[in-house]
Amino acid sequence: MVWHGPGHAYDASIMAVVTSIPDVRVSVARSAAEVELMSVALEAAGGDNIDADPVWLLTVAAHLEGVLGPHVTRIEREGLPDVFVVARLEERRLETRLGGVAISRPRVRRLSVSFGGVIGAATEADARLVVEVMEQALAAGEADAVVFAKVPVDGVLVAAARAVGPRRDRGRAAGPAANWPRSPPGPLHRVMARRSKKRRASTRRSMRKLEEEFGDDLRLRRYTAEPELDELCRELEVISQSSYQRSLGAGFDGSDLQRALLRTGLRRGWCRAWVLALAGRPVAYWSGTSYRGTFVTDSPGFDPEYREKRVGEYVMLRMIEDLCADPDLTTLDFGWGDADYKRWFSDDSRDVVDVCVFARSPRGARLASTRAAVSGADGLARRIVARVGVEDRLRRAKRRRAARDD
Repeated sequence: MVWHGPGHAYDASIMAVVTSIPDVRVSVARSAAEVELMSVALEAAGGDNIDADPVWLLTVAAHLEGVLGPHVTRIEREGLPDVFVVARLEERRLETRLGGVAISRPRVRRLSVSFGGVIGAATEADARLVVEVMEQALAAGEADAVVFAKVPVDGVLVAAARAVGPRRDRGRAAGPAANWPRSPPGPLHRVMARRSKKRRASTRRSMRKLEEEFGDDLRLRRYTAEPELDELCRELEVISQSSYQRSLGAGFDGSDLQRALLRTGLRRGWCRAWVLALAGRPVAYWSGTSYRGTFVTDSPGFDPEYREKRVGEYVMLRMIEDLCADPDLTTLDFGWGDADYKRWFSDDSRDVVDVCVFARSPRGARLASTRAAVSGADGLARRIVARVGVEDRLRRAKRRRAARDD
């Protein structure tokens, strides 16, 4: 079979995989060159998450520790749209947590499917085919497990993973976690309308007070271009080194991976960042990526010395105001995880979960059994915490401890 795309044509047999599934052809791109050759078909499939974009994938694969290479699977069927599974082959720890503490951390060879990395699987039959194809990759010895990251709990992929194979070969991460999307709300006053009258007044008062106090010494800068990368990273580092987000393992850490993703994103017009400086000192930032009509926020950061001035909220609202003026955006997504501001400004949420499919081998069985036991205990603990109504208090206490430790 020869695939054609702008500027190239190539023989797909170099990536062909022997499969026992009737009337199905499977090809796998395992190198940067092969991913680039497959990229025309992959982009045409219409994935809507930047994590599954071939350029983004190759940037991550080149800079993330433990990644052995890309692993992009194309599933072709006569008369039906192609299905893609965008993943990375990695050697890293597979963590299973109990109450936020890692109980099991075996080092495994795994296929880590990107967020939104299953593209074109519209039905449960499509999803079952995806799981079956990935199980065959495990049977061929490519990895010990496949991890489908942050998939909707009520989606077809979760149902398919539960339906395929004996129970001991499957696992599910502790969770679920919330993902909070919303459509752009229009002008800033419409965003504020979602909050109580008292909170609206308080927010307007704090924003006005900040602007009056600092006057011309208040600078809010938006970064959108690659030549600004070094200056942006310097300002993010100044803020992040004192923020509690870093102590929680979130936010900007100056790693080669983060710099590479920022460089790629700025070059492609995907990344945007807003940085607030007061009297020449960077104190808060928000950033994210714009991709195919959706803006997804990254973890923000602010200097805790300026907490009472609500500098993080100020930047967030100015960011939302900018995004709402962009005609190319249709959705603002605050990403997975829970936070008060997501409830204040989001229309809805959906639960997402990591789903693991393990190899049908003695090692795979051990990994699955351990994960099932720990995840089951964690799920029970979470239900108890939710039932007694202390979940939010525990989350806030954790953040306060992290802020005190900075």
